[in-house]
Amino acid sequence: MTETQEISGLDILPQALRCPLLIATNDDKPLASISPTNGSDFELEQLYQALDCQTIEVVSIGETDMIFIIDEEGAINGDPQVNKLATSLYRFFDSDAQAAKSILFGDAILCHTTKLL
Repeated sequence: MTETQEISGLDILPQALRCPLLIATNDDKPLASISPTNGSDFELEQLYQALDCQTIEVVSIGETDMIFIIDEEGAINGDPQVNKLATSLYRFFDSDAQAAKSILFGDAILCHTTKLL
């Protein structure tokens, strides 16, 4: 279930702690809340459908309990689209040298680690 809503940049992490966010590659598309269909944690099929993919990758965000869930093959499938917002957030909240060079492709789900078991 997705629900569109306006969220400012500084409110993204606190919002994602309360409810996972789908961050689209399309800059014109607002952030959307996404909830696990079972009410507690995401099942693979829901993630595949939300991200329009067949495999997922979990990207830890520094020392936080937050993660990005992305299409594992997003950089090599069809016409890869850089997710500017997700990439910027990843680089901002993760001071690791690897994060500084990383680019996230495709739509991404930002959520707390407890939403993925």
